Amino acid sequence: MSDTLAGSAGSPPARLGPYDVDGKIGQGGMAIVYKGVQPSLNRAVAIKVLPPQFSTTQELLARFDREAAIVAQLAHSNIVQVIDRGRQDNLLYIVMEYVEGQSLDKIIQAGGLTLAQVIDFATQICEGLDYAHQAGVIHRDLKPSNILVDQRTNRVKIADFGIASLESTDSALATLTLDRSAIGTMNYMSPEQRMDSHRVTSSTDIFSLGVILYEMLTGKLPVGHFRDPSMIRQDIPLGFDTIVKRCLAESPADRYASAAQVRDELQRLTARRTAPRSFSVMGRFNKRQQWVVLAGAATGLLLLLVAVAAAVGHLRKLQSERGGPLAVGGPSANEIRIQSDYARAQGMIREGKWAEAMVILSGLVQQAPRHPLAAEFQFAIAMACGELPDRERSILEFDRLIRNYPQSPRVSEAIVKKCRAEWERGRQRRMLGGPVWDAQLQQRLIAELQEVLDKHPATAHAVSALDLKAEIAEMPLLSDVHAAAEALMMRYHLMPEGSPDALYHAAELYDQKVKDPVVAGQAYALFVHDFPSDRRAPKARSRLEQLRQNK
Repeated sequence: MSDTLAGSAGSPPARLGPYDVDGKIGQGGMAIVYKGVQPSLNRAVAIKVLPPQFSTTQELLARFDREAAIVAQLAHSNIVQVIDRGRQDNLLYIVMEYVEGQSLDKIIQAGGLTLAQVIDFATQICEGLDYAHQAGVIHRDLKPSNILVDQRTNRVKIADFGIASLESTDSALATLTLDRSAIGTMNYMSPEQRMDSHRVTSSTDIFSLGVILYEMLTGKLPVGHFRDPSMIRQDIPLGFDTIVKRCLAESPADRYASAAQVRDELQRLTARRTAPRSFSVMGRFNKRQQWVVLAGAATGLLLLLVAVAAAVGHLRKLQSERGGPLAVGGPSANEIRIQSDYARAQGMIREGKWAEAMVILSGLVQQAPRHPLAAEFQFAIAMACGELPDRERSILEFDRLIRNYPQSPRVSEAIVKKCRAEWERGRQRRMLGGPVWDAQLQQRLIAELQEVLDKHPATAHAVSALDLKAEIAEMPLLSDVHAAAEALMMRYHLMPEGSPDALYHAAELYDQKVKDPVVAGQAYALFVHDFPSDRRAPKARSRLEQLRQNK
């Protein structure tokens, strides 16, 4: 084996220490992994050989021995066991448990992870992480390629614990990692780790876990202004959006305090999805309404697939025009400029420089109106207008997105935000002495929101649409309290854990204004059952008893 280990095309050594070497099974920016055999026990092992530069100084040798010894103490079913460490000539190697299976990145690339598989894998990753963190060991380079799945048992195994800290020990060695795999690793790094890789805590692994969870759910990386998982896949409960966002919080203090907390949230979410209920919210709607909800989910998924297909078709057209796949010749100078400008605009948005970002985004929309990300540029412009605040232009820009990019997955969100901006504009005019209420405006906005609910009944947009629909329907002149109460109950159905206010208000509307004691009693019963510690629970329980006595 040559001294320049990375990229070596030479034959593997026949033996490393007491271990026979069968052949190479993997290679990264900093090491080569071989499959080997431990003759004394006749068992397969994995041998990770580190670059020769690690043996150049006593400081690095001491660090290697110390880190390897610490990681070897980790004995957990979800962590690849470190068996031995050694040195042969100028090579350092680590001997690990051999896992017969695939890395998680290969499984994600193959596609088709079910929600049950995502929960299972994520829970196991949390178990391994929590055990290591309690032992004082941080991974520092958690990513799908460092997570193995045993093909026989589906047991998840986290690999390379502690190795990342070795590989970032020296700035000269760090330059060896500047290949495609290292650049990809940046997507999994927390903001604080990118600033200073030596001053990280277990919270940086929580951030990486959030990236992995998002990628398992959607097949995509949460880069820039990313969409919630539930907006990409119709079968993903809204609770996953909350878990992912908290893991990916920019400040470590805003993330989960431990991997065990993430595991517990996943388990609670699973329990809520599978727990039987004595009262079905869908049962309150007639057959036609139930069909609309179910058909809407299918239609929403179809529209998303159409949008994805259109984007893929556009990319293929670009590839054809350039004479082959984009990855072969690389992106064009114009594409690089577009991506660079978009990244710069996103950075300005994060810094609150909305006006500067709008100038760049507006230029992108004008110069590349058919770019696969054009709808994202337009959406960001509308959002920036709302932050400035420029409500009138925000409405205009959202409307432009809806008209110019009707197949974009952003359309439903844009409709909800446009309706909210129009409603707030009407409220402001009323406060300034304008008309009391505009019934035509109310009816139009409710119709537009209902279109979102019909097409995408189980997404994050649907919750926002239901909140706004209930607010608009309850106000005079329209004052359709039945529609308002129904919207609030549907909101509870979509997001039960986050809807105590909606459920209680719906119960009051059915009780006091709709005058439907049966549905009111059912709503009060649900509230008492799901939110027993809420300050309104005694009042709801008392009213429920009165309704039962009046039957």
